[in-house]
Amino acid sequence: MKDYLVAKGAASGDVLEEDKATTTRENLAYSVALLAEKGVQGPLLVCTNNYHVLRAALLSRRQKINAEVVGAPTARYFVPSAFLREFVAVMRDNRLTNIILCLPMFGIALLITVALMNSPVV
Repeated sequence: MKDYLVAKGAASGDVLEEDKATTTRENLAYSVALLAEKGVQGPLLVCTNNYHVLRAALLSRRQKINAEVVGAPTARYFVPSAFLREFVAVMRDNRLTNIILCLPMFGIALLITVALMNSPVV
């Protein structure tokens, strides 16, 4: 990405390269640390693919990073699978909340099933 930015006209001294991260969570943490080393503070702008914006924003909030997250366009053929993958990732990252929110629905379904099984057929 650094080479791309420099090729597009950014001064190489203005571009910091974070090259250790293997996950979005790590990328956010390492980038904040890298910026702090250079004395950069204040709100940050995180740019990612448009399908990844929600999860990147959730991760930055969870890490207490003051950041605005924006998305760049993604190839149309990739969008359906990418959004599905991100949906599953957000559900996975919030397992406990989703279980708590889904329990009443499962309880209601169980009550309806029991009521229907015990009712006489008309």
